[in-house]
Parts: sequence; structure tokens; C-alpha cells
Amino acid sequence: MRKLALTPLLAMALWSFGAQTVLAIAQFQAVFIKEYITDHPDKEFADYVKKKAKCNICHQGKVSPKNVHHNVYGTPLVEMLDPEKDKKDVEKIKKALAEVAAMPSDPKDEKSPTFGDLIKQSKLPGGPLEESQKEPEGESAEQ
Repeated sequence: MRKLALTPLLAMALWSFGAQTVLAIAQFQAVFIKEYITDHPDKEFADYVKKKAKCNICHQGKVSPKNVHHNVYGTPLVEMLDPEKDKKDVEKIKKALAEVAAMPSDPKDEKSPTFGDLIKQSKLPGGPLEESQKEPEGESAEQ
């Protein structure tokens, strides 16, 4: 009987940990949307980002609380932001987003459009959604 009582408690504890991880990412995403998408002149693109791209704006592969893989846009953001420490620091999130927006979208080509240019052109900064949804080769999104 004791095992049955512990199982729901364990499930709730694990769920709450996962929810915190997702919440931190959601806060970064909310600032991204406010800064680059809410007033975007291409409303179709804005809806696409909010309803379809969602977490794959930054993440590579399956979207889950344990997804540790990031696409070319999300990788530099991860280096600048800590999900726990920075989740409430809107100014730091804005600063990191602005710094990454100014970076070339292809790190090997300084003349490539910046991530910000891609967003202005109604393109996802991490590349086409179909590409961002693919699992990294030889790896699983959950580790």
C-alpha cells in the first residue's frame, strides 16, 4: 500500500521539475516573441512562429523538457543565458537576443545574413522548421 502512495508523489515531483525547466524556456521564448514577433509586419509569419515553430526557434529535434540540443540560433543564446538564474531577468534576455540577432547566421561566413536579418525577412533564425525538427545525427534529443 505504501508503494501506491509514493508513486503519485514521485510523479508529482518529477512533473514539477520538468515544468520548471519548460517554464524557464517559455520565459525566454516570451521575450523573443515580444521583441521580434508581436509587431512583425508579416502576420502570417508571426502566427507561424507562435503556433508551429514554438520551441524549435532555438531547439534542435524533439521538443521536451530534457531536450539539450539547440540549433544554430539557440546555441549562442544558451552560452549567454542560464535558464534558472536568468529566467526573470528580462533585460539580460533582451541583451542576449540583441547580441545574437547581430551575429551572422552562418558562423563560417561573416557575410551571411544576420539572425536579425532572417527574422526581418520572415525566416526562422535557426533555419527551416523541418530542419530544426530533425534529431541531431547519431544522437537522441533526450539524454
